[in-house]
Order: sequence, then C-alpha cells, then structure tokens
Amino acid sequence: MDVTKELKSLASTVGDFISYWGFRSIHGQLWTLIWLSQDAMTGAQLGRALGVSKALVSSALAELEGYGLVRATASEDARAKCYDANEDVYSVIKGVLRDREMRLMSRAEGEVTYLKRRLLTDSALHAKVAPKRLQTLAEMVNAGNSALALLTSSAGLEVMFSDKEP
Repeated sequence: MDVTKELKSLASTVGDFISYWGFRSIHGQLWTLIWLSQDAMTGAQLGRALGVSKALVSSALAELEGYGLVRATASEDARAKCYDANEDVYSVIKGVLRDREMRLMSRAEGEVTYLKRRLLTDSALHAKVAPKRLQTLAEMVNAGNSALALLTSSAGLEVMFSDKEP
C-alpha cells in the first residue's frame, strides 16, 4: 500500500485518539492502515509506511493480534506474515471494555467500599475524608459500572452504531 500524506495523517490522528484511551499511538496507526487497506499488509510494509522500526511494528502487531483487532494471514511468498483487520470491531471493543475497563471499575468499587467501611471505625481517617464526597464518588463508580454493563451487553454497541432497530 502506498501511503499518502493524508492517510498517514489520519493514522496519526487515530493513534493520538487511541493513546488517550491508554493504548500506544502505534496501535492506532497500524490498525488504521490495516483497516483501510484493500489488501493484507506485511509488517515490513507497515514499518516503511509509518517510518518506524521493525521491532516496534512487530511488538505492536502482536498486541493488536492479542486484542483480536488484526489477524495474521499467509503471504504470497510464505516468508512474511500479512495482517488483515478483524471486521467485527464491536466484539473487540466489548472484549477490551470487559477485560480492561470493567476490571478497573470493579477494583475502584472495591476500594470505595473498603474506604466507606473504614470511615465508620477510623476517626483519624474520618477527619481527612469528606463522607458526602466519598458517597458521590461511589455513585459515579456505580454509574460507570452500569454504563460498561450496557456497552458490553449482547446488543449494546451494535445498537449505538447501527441504523437498525435492536
């Protein structure tokens, strides 16, 4: 794939967006090029297109494969793997939300619950923590958990990004 400056700019912008969500920019850049390409691409092609090292491309592609965003396919010369995008992006997003964000929210919920219990018996801690604000934080965590549960439900993301009725 011959990468135009517009395509490289888009890949960079997607990389910036992806890094906002805790991934590396290279993940978004590689995924964008693979997603938009008419044909599967090799790691070498991707590295040349972005002007980055083979090692960086290789490790990022392995991580993208791990998330299920791309899959390796056989190349014509059988010496290099080619990469194609998984078109079922919604299930990948749901998986990431379920495996990463829901785990973090569950941890936050546990920490809030623990701190609320400690406030009942620890006067020194009670003097440092505003109980009403802790309760508000607990409500925010619960709202976040509810939103994630909706997004990861069987039709959550598909309904949000579809013109079809559920």
